[in-house]
Amino acid sequence: MVNQHTKFQKYRKRAFALLFAMFVSSIMLSIGLGISNVIYKELVLSGIGRESEYSLYNAQSGLECALHLNQTDPGFFATASGQGSGTPGSTCDGAAVTGISYNVDPTAGATTTFQFNIQYLPPNPQMCAQVEVFKSANNYMTVESRGYNTPCTDLVNPRRVERSLKLRTNIVAQPGP
Repeated sequence: MVNQHTKFQKYRKRAFALLFAMFVSSIMLSIGLGISNVIYKELVLSGIGRESEYSLYNAQSGLECALHLNQTDPGFFATASGQGSGTPGSTCDGAAVTGISYNVDPTAGATTTFQFNIQYLPPNPQMCAQVEVFKSANNYMTVESRGYNTPCTDLVNPRRVERSLKLRTNIVAQPGP
């Protein structure tokens, strides 16, 4: 006959081994969840960095588009003396210029705003550049370009990133002969 005390000791050792295994498993699970949380945050941060770069490149595209339009079509932008001749049929690097608006103040100068969507290679979606060009009455031009990582129509996206570039020139350049 087995002694009751021996039987109790046998089950007690098994219970301790089970408790110890559960404790070690809990610690390993906690470490694994902590590491996966860090990895997830790093992935989100790198994605934000990538989207920020796209926004900066789009702002640069908008700035270059404004300078290109100023050289190739000097009447595109409004001046203190009147409205510009920009039409929605104008393009920048194949992208249609839309949303053209003018605000003319004969004493201060004139502001022209426009936007265009930039199409990257798939799977990247369309992205947007919004440009504001101010030509003053005393012969300087300021171009402010805002680049976005979303299309111009997507204004409420919580992951929308904006980057802006501003250029001010002393002389409103006119194309040569």
